[in-house]
Amino acid sequence: MKESKFQKGLYEVDFGLTCLFWEVYGGNEFYPLRENATLKDYKTHFAKLLTTIKFSFCDTCISTDKSHKEEIIELTDSEIVNIQKSKSIETLSSSLLTFFPKLCFLLIGRRLNNQSNRIKDNRAAWQINQHRQIHFTQTREQQFELLRQLLKDERIPGLKNYKTELSAYQVQKNKGEDMLDWFKRLHPDKYFKIFDRT
Repeated sequence: MKESKFQKGLYEVDFGLTCLFWEVYGGNEFYPLRENATLKDYKTHFAKLLTTIKFSFCDTCISTDKSHKEEIIELTDSEIVNIQKSKSIETLSSSLLTFFPKLCFLLIGRRLNNQSNRIKDNRAAWQINQHRQIHFTQTREQQFELLRQLLKDERIPGLKNYKTELSAYQVQKNKGEDMLDWFKRLHPDKYFKIFDRT
């Protein structure tokens, strides 16, 4: 977030950041964070993003303990206050760079507190499941939606888009067979690669 060479008080917006807000909020909302923005713009939109993350977690993660939710809400709300207090783009950047790794670790399991000991960078040191452990579940409806999205995005090697595969399913399906079971029968290796939980 460098200050614009052409106008004081405006800061260059990285294209990746513009794309992020576009993906999260759609075309109308990303406009203020395009090319150049003021400190106030940055503060407003990052506070909004953190509020969205907080609500998304609370509405989506239905199987964690109340303490976990409260920690995430507390951490996020605290960072929103820090954002609002930021007097410079450097302070804002530093605060956000500190916040997001903390949030990631807390979402995985718990906050890290290795200040008193030197922790080697090995996998065993980062198993932070002492308080809780992530376990994602999928209904058949969610599996189908994932399959459909992967096909729409043409992200399954050797297969065409969703429309083409849907047409193939309608021709090749057995009686009473839904598209997920058809896909598993015709493409067991691809099914396993997508849905295996081991």
